[in-house]
Amino acid sequence: MSDKPVFKIVVDSEPFILWEGTSVGRSMDQGGGTFEIRFVDPSRDIIKAFRPGKSCQVFIDENLLLDGYIDGYTIHDCDGHKLMFRGRDRVGDLIDCAATVSGPYEFRNQKLEKVVAAVLKPFGIPLRVAKDVDTGVAFKRLSIMPDETAFQFIEKACRFRAVLPVSDGIGGLILAKPGAYRSAGKLVYGENIKRRTVDVNHQERFSDIVVKGQGAPVDDYSNGKTMAGGKGQTKDAEITRYRPLVIVAEKEGYDLSFKQRAEWEKQNRKAKAAKITITAQGWYAAENELWQLNTLVPVKDPVINIDKDMLIKSISFSRGLSTGSETELELAVPEAYDLPAQKESSGDDMWEGF
Repeated sequence: MSDKPVFKIVVDSEPFILWEGTSVGRSMDQGGGTFEIRFVDPSRDIIKAFRPGKSCQVFIDENLLLDGYIDGYTIHDCDGHKLMFRGRDRVGDLIDCAATVSGPYEFRNQKLEKVVAAVLKPFGIPLRVAKDVDTGVAFKRLSIMPDETAFQFIEKACRFRAVLPVSDGIGGLILAKPGAYRSAGKLVYGENIKRRTVDVNHQERFSDIVVKGQGAPVDDYSNGKTMAGGKGQTKDAEITRYRPLVIVAEKEGYDLSFKQRAEWEKQNRKAKAAKITITAQGWYAAENELWQLNTLVPVKDPVINIDKDMLIKSISFSRGLSTGSETELELAVPEAYDLPAQKESSGDDMWEGF
């Protein structure tokens, strides 16, 4: 680890050293990684070099953080000419683009990793399955909806196996479990925590949560028995006023019972109700190891009453003229990303949703 780490961006094989006005981030909620680069009074050569569509790689010291493309730029005239370039890693194309144009539209008797690899192949994006991940048995049948993006379809397929598709930032996609690895660092008030923000919001929490199964289609022959699709219910004791929520389970529901599905919904909403963002000085969690997404980190901060392992769900490396090198870490309790596996659709219609 250098005494004065620097950002470097390589655009079409030409390197540029960047000392401030730069940020690179990844999030478990957004799929792909992003970057921004800001210049004041840039030369025409800079504008030409960073044209949208060009391939680029972003480094901290010799560590490759992002491999992707420049999406666009904004010029702003205020106290000098300010220019901001922005871009994403290669997984950004999966978020924007159709899963397929010429097929295949349906997969039969194939495991999750083969299905995902087939969708990734035209984009030139490699797939890696984390060593702790069990992708389960082969799908009997899995269909792509006509208007689905590649990432929407991949997320849908992964939900059937309780797996997260996460960009590795450097051009590939990983099938991972949340919080399977521990961070090399720790976050301690009075040591490396520079500042923090806590945002608690109960708007998405409910006193009563009911999960109902989908019944048969309504027609002249429907009755109460044929329309009954099963039900599970739970209460959140911390929400004292009447705030009910009804969820219609996806198709036949989850491999969990409807009661377990309701309990999971309660715990997941409780976990996500508190958003904690901590800014640490510098970019390294430990000697020669940067902070890493989707890892568990010990957090000790008596001011905000935290002394437990938290999951790093979002990460952003930045450098500013006044702030220096910082890492912003958005944290969640680990159970916020526990995923119940869904059942596969049993219909014969290849365009049927899940």
